[in-house]
Amino acid sequence: MRKAIFSIFIVVAIIIAALTINSCTKQESNEQALNSQINEQPQMTAEDVEVYNKIMNFKKKVDYIKKNPDFKSGETMSVDSAKWYMDAAVNFTYSFIFDSFSEFYTDSVFIEVFFTEGEIGMNDLSVAYFELYDKLHEVYETMPGENKDLFSSTIKVIESKANTVTFMSTATFGERGSSPEEQPFVEGDNWMWGECGGTCSNPPGDECEDAATKIADATLLYRDLYIQDVGDDWHAYYTGPIESVTVYSFNDLFDNPDDPGTPNNYEPYDNIRDRLMMYQLKQYNQANYTECIFWEEMNFYYFGTNEVIYNIIYDHPEIWPEVQGKWFCELIMTGEANYGTQGETIELYHIAKIIYKTRHIIAEDNFPIHM
Repeated sequence: MRKAIFSIFIVVAIIIAALTINSCTKQESNEQALNSQINEQPQMTAEDVEVYNKIMNFKKKVDYIKKNPDFKSGETMSVDSAKWYMDAAVNFTYSFIFDSFSEFYTDSVFIEVFFTEGEIGMNDLSVAYFELYDKLHEVYETMPGENKDLFSSTIKVIESKANTVTFMSTATFGERGSSPEEQPFVEGDNWMWGECGGTCSNPPGDECEDAATKIADATLLYRDLYIQDVGDDWHAYYTGPIESVTVYSFNDLFDNPDDPGTPNNYEPYDNIRDRLMMYQLKQYNQANYTECIFWEEMNFYYFGTNEVIYNIIYDHPEIWPEVQGKWFCELIMTGEANYGTQGETIELYHIAKIIYKTRHIIAEDNFPIHM
């Protein structure tokens, strides 16, 4: 279990030009991201209406079976369909992904469901759905904070045996707070590059925290600045199909365009913002090599990660066709190292698993509800 807590402070100081992307560049990047994903007045499409009806019918069926346990439905569905319905119903009913949050808490729960010849009976699925809710609610109750709600949940199959299938639901809950309009990291927010290294001044604690996890947390916390998921008479929710892409900071597409080094000429690399995501190449410039990512660099890599998520990946459908038309929802980042034959560190880099989901609009205020 990982507790991801990030405290946000409004920053008025601007990072000096020699050490950061200039403010115009950051503003243009944010505007591009906003323009690429925000629809100011979206309407429910025919597909939105169809999905809404499917989810509501599923909820009515499982509710009826729960209230009438002697009723034998006789209806069955595939494992993949069961996964979609449970995931969609949870996010439709309880997810407040459109709200602003200041802290996150992530955990996973597991449910085992009986099936026959690849089909799950509706009676068994009803029991599984409410078991899933109970386990998620238990996580919700034990997480710190008072003004909290589900941010997002993703369900996947992790094991299938002769007669049972095991689902895992990874859920992120948030404590509400406001997202400021400046960079998320302030003076003193200095973090070790990865491997749960903690801060640069203190030894690691019980929780896995490092530059990678903190940048991922900030990216989720500031998501509402990039994606508008709520309006006066509508809000968005997310279902499958779900696609995830895994990218590495040393990808040549993530080369910093404002840095003199180029992907094909490594010698000029000076370990100062060579890539949009954190990257340190030790053997070429040991003088500037560092495992501590200072707060100015944390902000640079935060904005760079957002550039990758909201622009670069969408701008290359030939590489990532599966995410086109889907919307960014979740991010998992880790810091990794490449070691030489003698155990010496050669390079440090970040890996990002970026999850994109299918977006739907709903024009009613009965949902979502609090757990």
